Amino acid sequence: MNADSSQVEPPAVVARYFDAHDRHDVDEALAQFAPDATVADENRRHAGHDEIRTWLQHAGTQFTYTRTPLGARQQADGTWIVRNRLDGNFPGSTVDLAYRFAVQDDGLISELLIAP
Repeated sequence: MNADSSQVEPPAVVARYFDAHDRHDVDEALAQFAPDATVADENRRHAGHDEIRTWLQHAGTQFTYTRTPLGARQQADGTWIVRNRLDGNFPGSTVDLAYRFAVQDDGLISELLIAP
């Protein structure tokens, strides 16, 4: 990541999520979420493991893309903002996205919000 002091490594659970998601390992990606977690992506909300599993199985399957990490920082409220650049064969071909993670004390993701 960037050497700037505001840029830090995200928690291990976030790294495990991205690693599993990049490998299309739905079970491993889902294991990073609390049972009652929520995900908001493309103006849709997915709550609980069943809905998040369905989202993971379909997220990004229409297109081929690569993800380049741009940096991460912790917010004052304990959430993490991780920025990624996606390059692929989707409309626009390149997009920078912010992934906002809330991580529980037990080390699981309780909320993920993905937005430009």
